[in-house]
Amino acid sequence: MDKELAVIPYKDIDTITFIKTNTNDTFTFYANKWQYGYYKSTTSFDCYNYENREIRIINFYNSQLKTSIKIEQFIPQNSQYTSYFNISFNGTSYVEYSSYLASSGSQLDSLSIQNKTFQKVYYFDNSIFVGTKNYKCYYTKDYGIIKMELANGETLELITNK
Repeated sequence: MDKELAVIPYKDIDTITFIKTNTNDTFTFYANKWQYGYYKSTTSFDCYNYENREIRIINFYNSQLKTSIKIEQFIPQNSQYTSYFNISFNGTSYVEYSSYLASSGSQLDSLSIQNKTFQKVYYFDNSIFVGTKNYKCYYTKDYGIIKMELANGETLELITNK
């Protein structure tokens, strides 16, 4: 399980600060404690073969924007299934992201944000969700979310995560 948990770098008291690139305003999101529980799901849309998954959830909130970032991680109890996580921004999902990072979404060798170069960057959008607006998310295993492109054309880029 430690290998799977390493994909999400956030701790209970972390903060993430982003800059809105079109206005240069900064916004800090504050983490709530990780929540833990169990989740029972079906293995496919038309199959009633239930499986139990451990679930971990962390929410980051910015009161100024009245906006949240939610990360949910689902870890199967049976090694037959893969773990995955979901990133949501203000209730809109970016990705249902499988533990095999390289084959889910697209990968960039590097991406420069705010004069810092990040390596092995994963790019996701929510185009798989029918009827959703066009959001994009850039993520690394070491830093977590490093950039978000919102449907209204605004971009948030990571300044710090502590």
